[in-house]
Amino acid sequence: MLASKVYFNPGRLAKDAINREIEGTLKRLQTDYLDLYIIHRFDYETPIEETMATLNQLVQSGKVRAIGASAMYGYQFHNLQQVALDNHWETFQTMENHYNLLYR
Repeated sequence: MLASKVYFNPGRLAKDAINREIEGTLKRLQTDYLDLYIIHRFDYETPIEETMATLNQLVQSGKVRAIGASAMYGYQFHNLQQVALDNHWETFQTMENHYNLLYR
């Protein structure tokens, strides 16, 4: 299983940043797709719709088989999932929760 996370880069979870990072990851790993692509944090600057539409496109194009999320509050995860559901886009298949109960 090949998995990678995206967030700590110029542009964070904006469309251009995600597309740039997935291309770099696929090239470094010498593969055509990832089994799991994880957004590693919530991006307060990029509209949720932009992030979720971009992730959906990665799945539709075959570059990613499933998407996941990590290190965010439960309500943020819910809001991302709801946008995906409302638009009939790919939803998250995994969530790496905060270990501290106060952050859930």
